[in-house]
Amino acid sequence: MSLINHRSYLVIGISLLLGSLGLLTLDVLNINEIIILILILLAYMGIGFILKPQIKSSNKINPLLKSDKPILIEFLSEY
Repeated sequence: MSLINHRSYLVIGISLLLGSLGLLTLDVLNINEIIILILILLAYMGIGFILKPQIKSSNKINPLLKSDKPILIEFLSEY
């Protein structure tokens, strides 16, 4: 998610879900529309899981933590 801000992704997701809910429930909410809303939510959560930053440097840090030498580790947040 280095290209997408975490808070804006959350706001866009909530507004997308509420907008879809508003458009689908103009007449009456039926089972097909509930399934569509659940699929939209699952797709958005799946995209968020794919875009979530992964920690890839833990393999480099573990051997250093086991040594007796003092070390300085700097963590940078993507958000």
